[in-house]
Amino acid sequence: MTRNISLALIGMMLWGAALADVPDIQDWMHSGGDGSESAWQTSAHFKAKVRCIACHGQGDETNASLVSDTPQRWSQTEAALIQPKKRAEYDSLCRRCHQDAEANFQRTFHGKHASLGKKNIPTCSYCHVGHEPPLASNHNALQSKTLGRVCAGCHGGSTDAQRTPMAFNLAGPDTGATLYGHDRFGMGPVRIGGLINAFYTLLMTTVVGFVLFYIFIDFPLARKERHSPARSGVKEKRFTLGQRLQHLILAASFITLALTGFAIMYADSAYGQWLVSVVGGADNRSLIHRLAAMVFVGNALIHIFYYLFIFRGQRTMMLSRQDLTHAWMDIRFRLGQCEEPEMSGKYDWIQKLEYWAGIIGLNVVLVTGLLMWFFEWTLTHMPYQILKYAQWIHGWEAILATTVVLILHGYSTLLSPRVFPMDWSWITGRK
Repeated sequence: MTRNISLALIGMMLWGAALADVPDIQDWMHSGGDGSESAWQTSAHFKAKVRCIACHGQGDETNASLVSDTPQRWSQTEAALIQPKKRAEYDSLCRRCHQDAEANFQRTFHGKHASLGKKNIPTCSYCHVGHEPPLASNHNALQSKTLGRVCAGCHGGSTDAQRTPMAFNLAGPDTGATLYGHDRFGMGPVRIGGLINAFYTLLMTTVVGFVLFYIFIDFPLARKERHSPARSGVKEKRFTLGQRLQHLILAASFITLALTGFAIMYADSAYGQWLVSVVGGADNRSLIHRLAAMVFVGNALIHIFYYLFIFRGQRTMMLSRQDLTHAWMDIRFRLGQCEEPEMSGKYDWIQKLEYWAGIIGLNVVLVTGLLMWFFEWTLTHMPYQILKYAQWIHGWEAILATTVVLILHGYSTLLSPRVFPMDWSWITGRK
């Protein structure tokens, strides 16, 4: 084993062993956890009859040659000839047999950051040395009673008092199950994670389908209105300077969040690799994403203050029962089933719907984003699975928001015949 691998594991093991209810971990370290014959003969690889060359070979052996019919005999002479490898080399060897574990790892925060080239990210050989006993053994620091201490060794703080709450919160079978891609929460075959994915799949299908339907029935009317004599009149003032500035900040921060967020969601894609190279590394991507989030939320707080205290009672964007009636009549009009309904006010129902959908989405991404940003607090007070739920919901909301903005907002401000090639009201304030 390389020195770095040993140091990383020893640091985690020694802290776990310092807690009174698992003294045998320290015993394991001192009696052969560094790769002695006694440790090897109790290891999971030994019991599975894995040959030494599976980990200590050159990597060009056939998969069939990695397992023997009988457990490998220990040879001090052969052991002395083993040359240490770099951690990345051991990780690549692990993938030869553990494809499922590798695929699951790539879906975790550690795996995504590792794909983007972030330094000091734990990979296979940070936690698995290859000579540890089977996972069910009390001598294995990764078994359910002590797994939380391994996590807390890096994320729990710098002192034992700080690490202990996270260690005990993550103790138990739920943490290990989550790490290996299982959802422990639900009823019978119905898992909460499955419900989240089903809900957002249905929501995406419904929302995007409705948006495309609306564009389809609106486009012919928009072509007629483009050449209407009423368009040549005095343009109405729609946005104040303050609103235009808020919109500009909103657009810039949203675009930045989307670009940097999708890079980590699809870390192994060409886009993710390209974005990280453009911004100068994985750490810079994280920093830019969080700065954009602060600007995004700060702008929302300014908007709330602006709406409550500067507009002073003007409720132009508030939804009402009349908007529901107007939406129904408006759709029927575009389908040729009724006469044109009266305008609902300064902003129509589709603009209000887009506005309030954005407000709801903002709150969802804010809560889930904070859970992930301050993940140390989350892992100290909640099951690890909650962090996974937050990751899924955050990603789904990003996909939904970006899709709707590109299609609906892109149509209404760029591609609609009413405004093509662009609705300039975001600059002029008039339309």
